[in-house]
Amino acid sequence: MALVSNGTYQFRDQDNIGYLVIRDPAPGSPVVVSRDGLLPPVWQIKNEDDGTVTIWTEFKGRRMYLSCAGDPRVAAPLVYGMEPRRWDLRPGSDEDYVVIAVPARLLGAGDKDGLAVDLPQADAYPPPAMLDRLSPEKDTQNWFLQERS
Repeated sequence: MALVSNGTYQFRDQDNIGYLVIRDPAPGSPVVVSRDGLLPPVWQIKNEDDGTVTIWTEFKGRRMYLSCAGDPRVAAPLVYGMEPRRWDLRPGSDEDYVVIAVPARLLGAGDKDGLAVDLPQADAYPPPAMLDRLSPEKDTQNWFLQERS
């Protein structure tokens, strides 16, 4: 059974800095956590037949997929991708939170314990999202999932 239904959602970080959003509509643009931005912080989630999900937003009729720069690895920045990328949504720290993880079959040998969307410990604003070692108890890997109508 899917963790969430197909639909429209927002991902908010646990510290309430802002929402997961693509910074601008140019391909390869970073995904950041922000309260303000050119693009709306609204994502479509589609459950795939293999148990993973595809996550995207739309801007001016163009689909922009949640992706990472290059192959999944520690510290890979999240970016707007032109092609779908599969993700696992896993239960987070409580029932309203999820962890956005890289499916195990897409991991390299050095990342067998898993990778998840995280926020770096940096002073930059808006903070960029990136991949880090899967650690579901970390606040920065738990995303409040709010369904939008």
